[in-house]
Amino acid sequence: MVTHSSRLGRLEDRLAYLGDLARNVATVDLALAEFEEAAELPADSPLHHLALIDDCFRLSSVPEIQAALAGRMEAAGSGAEAGFCQQTLKLLARASPTSLKVTLEMMRRGRGKGLDECLAMDLRLVARFLAGKDFPEGVRALLEDKDRNPRWDPPSLDGVDQASVDAFFAPLDPADELELEAGPGKTKLVG
Repeated sequence: MVTHSSRLGRLEDRLAYLGDLARNVATVDLALAEFEEAAELPADSPLHHLALIDDCFRLSSVPEIQAALAGRMEAAGSGAEAGFCQQTLKLLARASPTSLKVTLEMMRRGRGKGLDECLAMDLRLVARFLAGKDFPEGVRALLEDKDRNPRWDPPSLDGVDQASVDAFFAPLDPADELELEAGPGKTKLVG
């Protein structure tokens, strides 16, 4: 969606006005459509590849997504679609295997949840990533040593089991959990 920054305040008010109706994706889509403006996308925008993204990223595992991207790249031969697939595969290959699996799980678990549930889940994930090994390793490789050669733990997707992924989503200590108190036109953090 594209809208002019001068309309963001009104858009925020419109979304806040939905209240419990915001749990319905179609209702939110209609509200967003009221503020949508036509815009020309930059040539390198991933939005040009939405059908490809939907086809590949709907799959249930990271290896399946990678295989689908590789297949689409091979079928495309050359051009924008092949380039997009190649670039995406390179990005996935450089990423932390744990973060790839956790992110895919987050997308699956977040589907159909309300904003408050998604924000609480996001807080759990941030807390767990910050306490884990891969985030500081990524910082080291990119910002400190600048060798761009992170040593992920585990180093491959095969080493990341479902129990490890599930642990990222477990509740935090009650004092650390996010609670939201919603009112007309506002959201207040509690706790």
